[in-house]
Amino acid sequence: MKKITISIFTVIMMLALFFSASVFAASGDPVGVTYSAHVENIGWQAPVSDGAPAGTTGLSLRMEAVMINLDNAPAGAVISYEAHVQNIGWQPVVENGDVAGTAGMSLRLEALKINLENMPGYSVQYRTHVENIGWQDWVSDGAVAGTTGQSLRAEAVEIKIVQTTDLTAYEAALAAVTEADYTTESWDVYQAVAAANVVTMANTQAEVDAATAAITAAQANLVIIIDVSAITVTGDAVVGATLTAAPTPGAATGTYQWKSSDSADGQYANITDATSNTYVIGDAYAGKFIKVTFTASGSYTGTQTSVATTVVAAALGSDATLKASSTIKGETLLSLGTPSASGAIWSNGGTVTITAAEAVNTTNLTPYITLFDPTDAGATVKVVKYAQWSNVGNFDSAPAYANQAITNQDYFWVKVTAPDTTTLYYKVNVTVTPTPVSAITVTGTGGATTVTNGSTLQMSAAVTPTDATDKTVTWSVAPTTGAGAGTATIDATTGVLTGTGNGTVVVTATANNGIKGNETITVVDGPQAVITNVHISSNNADVTKAMNGDTITLTFTASEAVTKLSPQFKINGSNPDTFTNVGLVYTATHLVDSGDAVTGEPATFQINVMNAAGIYSPTVEATTDSSSVTIIDAYARITNVSIVSDNATPVPDTNIETGA
Repeated sequence: MKKITISIFTVIMMLALFFSASVFAASGDPVGVTYSAHVENIGWQAPVSDGAPAGTTGLSLRMEAVMINLDNAPAGAVISYEAHVQNIGWQPVVENGDVAGTAGMSLRLEALKINLENMPGYSVQYRTHVENIGWQDWVSDGAVAGTTGQSLRAEAVEIKIVQTTDLTAYEAALAAVTEADYTTESWDVYQAVAAANVVTMANTQAEVDAATAAITAAQANLVIIIDVSAITVTGDAVVGATLTAAPTPGAATGTYQWKSSDSADGQYANITDATSNTYVIGDAYAGKFIKVTFTASGSYTGTQTSVATTVVAAALGSDATLKASSTIKGETLLSLGTPSASGAIWSNGGTVTITAAEAVNTTNLTPYITLFDPTDAGATVKVVKYAQWSNVGNFDSAPAYANQAITNQDYFWVKVTAPDTTTLYYKVNVTVTPTPVSAITVTGTGGATTVTNGSTLQMSAAVTPTDATDKTVTWSVAPTTGAGAGTATIDATTGVLTGTGNGTVVVTATANNGIKGNETITVVDGPQAVITNVHISSNNADVTKAMNGDTITLTFTASEAVTKLSPQFKINGSNPDTFTNVGLVYTATHLVDSGDAVTGEPATFQINVMNAAGIYSPTVEATTDSSSVTIIDAYARITNVSIVSDNATPVPDTNIETGA
């Protein structure tokens, strides 16, 4: 009676522990599981959690019962389980801390099945330690852990709750964007996508991933609202000249309004119909100051007003302009830009594009003449070439351009002086079209195609054409595919290859325009045997033919003794039947049989042998004397040949062969 009382008390205490753990679990803590085992000679053990073993191992003690409960589970969640018990079989399903199995009956618990209910996005995983077997593989969600029908005791159990649906990426995607940063139109479109892709833990991971991908893709179409920070005006403050307004950033959309005032800091009035990004200064504005106001729209926001121009000067009195037919290295200018009367550097210069060959040609032949031709025949022109970002402050003292070579992004500063000394300055920016790389040939130093493991080999890249503008290449190396692949590293800049693992690798040189060249290099432990004097023949009357029953003989000479054939050594797809040598001359044979297909093509072979250092030779697949053997069908065989005469006593001629 005392033992029964103690057992009942123990059960009550264990239930109290289980229920207290469930009731007082902290909100937001991860879902877990707590469980206890009733063990032979021990009774109820202290509860364990989340994958820890309950029961015993190595003591040959049976588990007799278990109690299982969830920790931090959502409302309505249930963990149900059932036990397979000696002499009883499967018991009814119990749940949430109830006892499965028996206590005080000395009956072994043999197997368990465990399930979760009302917990989408989670799985219960468990395994048992079984007599004579040990720990079994993990099973989940109602599968049998343990054994049935084998009379084997379950000795311990491990149980854990695993989250199968992960909302982390989905929630991060939703949190990645804020409405205030985007235009209303694009945000509304995005919100429609987000609303159509709401998921919870009740969804599968595939559904969550698809929703996350749809939301991320929609975010890529959001249009950012960008503040306009400035508006600048370029051009000369001269009647008849064109002023050009440019917002920052340059792609900003919006409206323009040009304004004028009698003083730089006075009240500005709108100029009628001056609402584009350019404005040609009218006669009425000589002596005035001009500004422009830009009001952003679309995906841009803000209003900016430029600084005032200098006081507008009267129109120039004579022609100090260049002809549109001006050329650089024979190429007509794409545009002249807007000239400046002050000589200040500005952004809207003229442009011209020339080839790399034209850029370096310094002859004065007609196709390469540089000519800035003034509109007024009486005007004078001075031309000076500057490198990109150079200062033109020395223009007056700088030597005039004399057809020197041109580099990409050089620019010309051109001063045109009319007969009445009126002056205009032009800036012309030059773009040199590069000569692209069309092909790359990769080689090792001295034509080497091998590198010793741990040693280096300098790789070289020959670029075609030789006058390519950018001959820079980037080096990379990768193992070949399939059997026999090796490893190596290479300096991406210098092309120095270091062997790190035996086998073949592909070394690649890549030009900046994406053109590639490749070479296959073999990484070896040391020098390889060199294979020469390769010859193939058969024992057929025609040594270039072989049929079923004939023997193909392959001979070669090695530079050193070889002791082993690799699995890749083949004659017509088969390993040799024999392999012998006399000194450094080696012979391999292959007996032709029905497995050798009649193709009408020469039989193939691959010579690959290993030297005493354990290093395989390069694979050789061609003879050195152009010899070959072709598999053919068997010749027709003539049998039962006889000869007779019309003599009264014909006698067969015994000298005639009757075989084939």
